[in-house]
Amino acid sequence: MMLKNVVFQTFISNRFSKSTLKVIAVIAVLVFTNCSTANEEEKPKATDPVEEKQTNAKYSVTFEINWNKNDFPVDYPSGAHFSSIVGWSHKTTSTFMKVGTFASKGIKDVAETGSTVEIKKEIEEKISNKEGKNFFKGSGLGSGVGKIEIEVDTDYPSISLITMIAPSPDWYVGIVNINLHENEKFISERTLDGLVYDAGTDDGLTFRAANKETDPQQKIFLLTAPPLGDGKTVAKKFCTVKIKKL
Repeated sequence: MMLKNVVFQTFISNRFSKSTLKVIAVIAVLVFTNCSTANEEEKPKATDPVEEKQTNAKYSVTFEINWNKNDFPVDYPSGAHFSSIVGWSHKTTSTFMKVGTFASKGIKDVAETGSTVEIKKEIEEKISNKEGKNFFKGSGLGSGVGKIEIEVDTDYPSISLITMIAPSPDWYVGIVNINLHENEKFISERTLDGLVYDAGTDDGLTFRAANKETDPQQKIFLLTAPPLGDGKTVAKKFCTVKIKKL
């Protein structure tokens, strides 16, 4: 074998000039490199794991209502309380409960008496029409603090939740059409001011005013007048709503 190599090298040396041999050597190196690269490209490459997009999420929603005689002394009633938190998850385009629309029979009942029978029927009908996903009802707030667990998905990412202010003519507090899915992700948490609404169904101006149906019915509006408001707004500290992903 060694003799053959010597003979071959002697043959090459005699056959080609030094410059030619250099060119041949360079070509050989390039060919070898290209072959190695090709072999590397043929090997399967590891791919980064693809994160699956979450299609639904569960949340804990806490209402903290700070209605007390010191902060809201005007006509503060004895026996102040609230009804059960009630609401639903729905499309972002829903106008149910929205300011500037007429309160349904169900919203009227919640605002005036705290009853959730009719609003449950209304929401279930909307759900059957593909306007929403789930109906929610929590326990009564009692001292002003209440918690409810809700679920949303990418098709129905918004929530609306309300509770009656009692005693009152037709006032309630809540959050309306809050979208929990932003930038293709479900939010982790959010703290909001619970707003105070007038259902537009009773003319009473004080907490214990006698029932007097509004005729014609007015559209839902944000309450600003006394005794809860100052003529411009209701203080933000009246209600805080905390939303946290589970």
